[in-house]
Amino acid sequence: MPDVHVLRGVKAFNAGRFFLAHEIWEDVWRDSLPPAKDYYQALIQAAIAFYHLQRGNFVGARRLADRALGRLEHFDPQYLGLDTRRLRLCLEQVLTGDLTGKKDQINDQTCPSCVPDRSHLPVFIGILDDTIGELD
Repeated sequence: MPDVHVLRGVKAFNAGRFFLAHEIWEDVWRDSLPPAKDYYQALIQAAIAFYHLQRGNFVGARRLADRALGRLEHFDPQYLGLDTRRLRLCLEQVLTGDLTGKKDQINDQTCPSCVPDRSHLPVFIGILDDTIGELD
């Protein structure tokens, strides 16, 4: 089972709390060694890409999505329980503009964090939110 801090980051990300996910994963990243360190940096960059997207900073979103994709290609299709392929697909949508230009429409159609059935989320395989606990 992945570290509880990593899981809390996933829960925050999946709840659309991208900045919080970034902060949680940053703590994990500081204590990790390669190759996991690059993996956590990719997750941090992905979280900030979606944070920028939520705030309407499409240039920043694309920049961070591109960096995260570059790092994640070494961890495809999954790494440490995370379906990296799904995360990569979401980030590619940011780069192609499919998730940009819709600042006021960040919802289950435009943002991978808000889909209730979890089928489009970059979620940990076999891990349920109930096992993670509260975010706050």
